[in-house]
Amino acid sequence: MDYVNESKEKCSTDADKTFVEYFETKRPKLAATASNAKTDSLKQFLNSLIPDLLSMSDMHLRTYKRRSIELIDDILSTPM
Repeated sequence: MDYVNESKEKCSTDADKTFVEYFETKRPKLAATASNAKTDSLKQFLNSLIPDLLSMSDMHLRTYKRRSIELIDDILSTPM
């Protein structure tokens, strides 16, 4: 009987080790996927602005760029 219990414990320990190893290798990939999703959604938003930007004159585009950068600076400098 002792051999059977030791064998079950070893299998359980091996299974636990394998499970932990699997998720340790999976964790960075999951984090990268979340980061990629955020990047993709930002790209989609910025791409949605292109039709309006194309209709602007060069002066309008310069103004848009300056104000966009100013707005980003204002938002980032405001404490949350």
